[in-house]
Amino acid sequence: MSIRNKLILFLILPLVLLVFAFIFTSNSFVQQLLLENFESGHNELLNTHTQYFEQVLRNGANLADNSASFIKDNPNLDEKKLEKILKDIIRSEKVIYGADIAFEPGVYKGRERFAPFYFETKDTVGYFDLSDSKFEYDYRQEKHKWYNIPATTKNPTGQNHFIQAS
Repeated sequence: MSIRNKLILFLILPLVLLVFAFIFTSNSFVQQLLLENFESGHNELLNTHTQYFEQVLRNGANLADNSASFIKDNPNLDEKKLEKILKDIIRSEKVIYGADIAFEPGVYKGRERFAPFYFETKDTVGYFDLSDSKFEYDYRQEKHKWYNIPATTKNPTGQNHFIQAS
């Protein structure tokens, strides 16, 4: 075997193998490091967004609770004042899409059912009455906990909407 072949076999080949082992090891290390940094950043971002939405929902629930109590204490509110209250709830936070009030039978100006619902659209605030017969929706049914829990406990609240949404 020539010196040249011995050099290749005993010196250069092991060096090449070491270089490939180093590249493979460092690539593995870099991938692991990137993955850990990604997961850490992702978790931090997720926690930040979670805290933000929890605060928004808490604020919305407090606003809804306060509005419900105000309406209970002021039973003679006209529809324009109810509209203002509901629109104020919608405008209070960007992520609140809609707001409604569902009255017990006969409570609001003798109506059997009345549930005004205001919601954001692209350009304006939309409206419909959940109790309108064309929707075939009776919010008084037992399956609608958002109405039945406050109606049963006699404690007006907006909390149930937000708990179901979270």
